[in-house]
Parts: sequence; C-alpha cells; structure tokens
Amino acid sequence: MSNNNRLYVDVDLIKYILPEGIPRNSFIILSGEAGSGKSVLATFIAKNIMEQGEPVVFVAFDDDPLTIIQQFKAFSTRIEEYHSKGLFYIVDGFTYLFSKELEKFDEMVALEVNPSDLDQTLYNIIKVLEEHKINGKGVVIIDSLNVFLNYHEPSRVLEAVKTLRANISKLRNVVVLALLHTSTDYYSEFLNSIVHLVDGILVTEVVVQHPMSGEIPLPLRQILVKKMKGVSHRVSWTLYVIDKEGIRPVILKTEEEGKSGEKKKQF
Repeated sequence: MSNNNRLYVDVDLIKYILPEGIPRNSFIILSGEAGSGKSVLATFIAKNIMEQGEPVVFVAFDDDPLTIIQQFKAFSTRIEEYHSKGLFYIVDGFTYLFSKELEKFDEMVALEVNPSDLDQTLYNIIKVLEEHKINGKGVVIIDSLNVFLNYHEPSRVLEAVKTLRANISKLRNVVVLALLHTSTDYYSEFLNSIVHLVDGILVTEVVVQHPMSGEIPLPLRQILVKKMKGVSHRVSWTLYVIDKEGIRPVILKTEEEGKSGEKKKQF
C-alpha cells in the first residue's frame, strides 16, 4: 500500500522488480522499441494507481483521447467512474493535428496543448496539477517524449525534462512516468544524454528467440531496471507476459526429475 514517501504499484511485474515501491519524487523513463509493451505497462500502472484512490494525469501525444479511453476499457478499467471521482484527466496533445477545430473531444480532457509550443505545453501540464490540487499523490504519464523530439532540438527537450522533473516530481512529490520509443539511434542517443538527469530508467523489449518462447502461449517480453534512485530493485532482466488479467513475471525453474538426471524447465 502506498504511503507518503513511496508509491507501491500492485501489478505483479512491478512488485517483482521494484519490491520497495517507487519514491514519490521520481521522474522515470520507460523506454523500448515499438511493440515492447510500454503503453500497456503504463495503462496497467495507471489503472492500479486509480484503484488505490490516487489521481492519474495522462499526457497524450501519440494518440487521441478516444483511443486512450478505449485502451483503458480494453483492460476492464472503469474509466468514467474514475474521472467522476477526480482521479483521471487527459492533457490532449494530439487533436491539434485535426484539420478543423472541434469542441472539446471528451469530458475527460482537462486541457488541449500543441507540443510544437514547448513552453506553453509545459506550463499547461503543470497547470492541470495546480488546478486539481495534485500534490504528494498520483502519477503523471507522458506518452511520449518522442513528440517533443520531433519538434525541438534535443537540448530544448532536455531542458523540458528538467523543468517537468523539478516542478512535478520534486516540487509536488508526484511520480512522472515518461515513455520514450527508442526505435532509432536518434532517440536512443537522447536517452543516453538524460540518464544522469532522471531518477529511474526502465527498459523493455520483445524476446525474439528465447529457449522457452515456444512453450509459453503468450508473447514473451523482458524488462530491466537500469536505474532507480532511493530504493533497491532487481538488477537483471526479468521475463514477463501480458494478458487481459495483468502483467506477470515469468520465472523459469530447472528441476531434477527421476534418476536419469533429466531436467525439466517450468514457468
């Protein structure tokens, strides 16, 4: 259960790799290539935070609000109920791309932003937290930092990360989970440039040819806690699977069976 200093995420995989929870003043990067499970991980984390009665601000750059809402519903999240309780807000950084102006896309949208205006976008993200008095609780999810990098020089995006970390994680004691797609060297190099500026880095990837992949009926992925300040954590890659019920670590075991000495792998 969460306390004043740490956020405990009741998702099997997160409990396994971060058993002591996450310091609330953390700015964390969740990185990986396309299809590596970042968005689903973020969705399950957000769902659990709301189940604990804490708010989630979802900064949506990669998809429109309706798609975000549908993703939560796909995993049996009572998203309208959470919004009505003041536990879910969307900062919409996608519909600025639409060819004509529309009325507010959904009642869950707190503000609309245009990420090509970096300073105004940062101001409005922080403004949502101020207006809804989000301090010492909850999570801000940014999906994803790549949009900033598509509009602005890496040095400006680096300053944006510092600004968000200072004004959300440090000043307000609210965890930020920022997704970063590292499908090209450009984005991977940016990740390397901010390692020293952030509090945590999680790396996730698809496992293409694992010896056990043929025996596991779901796509196999793995995650690494590359960095996490303030708490102990698993330091090796952890295999996991995703289904509608949740995100579970896959623990491979080897047991001696019979006098023949044959070994059987279990998961």
